[in-house]
Amino acid sequence: VIADKLLAKMPFWKVRRMAMTISTLIPASCFLVLSTTSSPLVGVACILIGLVSWSCDYAGFHPYIVEVSGNYSGTVLSLTNSAGIIAGIVGNIATGYSVSLEGNFNTVFRVLSGVYLLSFLFWNLFMKGEKLEFVKAA
Repeated sequence: VIADKLLAKMPFWKVRRMAMTISTLIPASCFLVLSTTSSPLVGVACILIGLVSWSCDYAGFHPYIVEVSGNYSGTVLSLTNSAGIIAGIVGNIATGYSVSLEGNFNTVFRVLSGVYLLSFLFWNLFMKGEKLEFVKAA
């Protein structure tokens, strides 16, 4: 709803960039703090704030793909979702391995924070807001 109201006032790519910035920087900060705290209250607050702010992704990534890839958005989204599934499988295995070695999630939360920061950097460096032109095979 907020993104829809902003779309009336600013270009779509700025709204998408803002949503993705919120959905990456806040969780990165929260999971970094989570890796250093021993307070259950701080831990729960970090998880809650991090996951709630991550939900801004739904106003950023998927709508942006639909807006820039037009008729090919289904194909592009299927490729990005497939990459996400593979990353999810590898992430679960890596998480289990890390926790079995260390006995806690500190390293996992630090790596997760770094992944969010890299996502922020790549998105803001390479997101152009221009329609993609696809060449049809002959």
